[in-house]
Amino acid sequence: MNWYKQTISVFLTLLFFSLQAQVNIESEIERLKKVFPYINKQRVKEEIKKTLENPTEMSHILGRENLFLDSIKSYLKTNNVPTEIAYLPGAASGFNPFKKSVYGGTGIWCFKYAVAKKYGLTISSYIDERKDPLKSSKAAAKYLADLYTYYGDWNLCILAFYFEPIELNKASILANEKCALEKIKKYLPPRTENILSSFIAYYMLSHNKEYFGLPQKAIDTYAGEKILISKACRLESISKLLEIPLDRLLFANPIYKRQEIPTSSKSYYISIPKQKVQRFLALEDSIYKLKKLEKREIKTKPPAKPKLVSKPSKSLLYYTIRSGDYLGKIADLYDVGISQVKSWNGIRGSKIRAGQKLRIYVAPSKYSFYKKINGMSNAQKSQIMRRD
Repeated sequence: MNWYKQTISVFLTLLFFSLQAQVNIESEIERLKKVFPYINKQRVKEEIKKTLENPTEMSHILGRENLFLDSIKSYLKTNNVPTEIAYLPGAASGFNPFKKSVYGGTGIWCFKYAVAKKYGLTISSYIDERKDPLKSSKAAAKYLADLYTYYGDWNLCILAFYFEPIELNKASILANEKCALEKIKKYLPPRTENILSSFIAYYMLSHNKEYFGLPQKAIDTYAGEKILISKACRLESISKLLEIPLDRLLFANPIYKRQEIPTSSKSYYISIPKQKVQRFLALEDSIYKLKKLEKREIKTKPPAKPKLVSKPSKSLLYYTIRSGDYLGKIADLYDVGISQVKSWNGIRGSKIRAGQKLRIYVAPSKYSFYKKINGMSNAQKSQIMRRD
């Protein structure tokens, strides 16, 4: 009976701590409601449950959070933005600098192009500072502070940040109410409320890691030293010559869209491990020359031969499309490819119409056989296809 008593004892202990943690979570939600009064408890719990279905991914997110959180809190505090909002990128992007949202945002804050440019972030064909966690966080803090000046409600600020103020303004006009989420939310698309629930759920998970069994996954990064780059070069070249794993170099320098530092009047920097600085200085000329060699190789490379479209080097015949025909069936009847039929007849998609005549090219030796197909019944055509 001892094993039975031990099992009951363990169960009661776990139940006690589970209830205690539940009470703490409920009280934490109540505390957060003072700042974010429109929290939907049920949705928050559903988001937590959904996230816990993939604890490994959440552990990676917590590892990335550990790299940026303190700096983000500092920027928010400087702009009088609640430091709880520092956890918002966890819900929006998983603190992933390379994240691209379905709504057109990029970086850990999922900044949209126009707003990012307005708040001083550089975006060009080579550079995207939305992917810089620290620069984008400084811009985000200023943008959130400006939104609060207008809305006076942090819930609305978060929604305006991710879904553009125009959506909130439309809802406000319909509700005849400027800044009360409770009154305008029925005029907002359902996805707008999801970000608030996801945000609070992430905050709860981050603050209760031990209870939920979510260790922080250590991110393979390095303490970097900023080095001025004076000429165009590729990150891959730096990776090879300095013997830095390319994925680590890219994570430390996410703003370079093509993994290439361009030639520009503006100064660009890269972050490399401190112990590699002297090696970089010694090999700097070689790194720049390697870029020139790559360009020269591209110039001297012979031009690629143009793709040859299947040319009608055989006998031409015509097939009249009937109801029920489709390109695959026609190609099968004449033992040719669908792409060939399309190229011979200038067809881009897959739509064909009854009565349309198609050019078909066949081997001269089988011309007399294939010529009969156009006059065959559907049953006869089916026999040919089954025989093949």
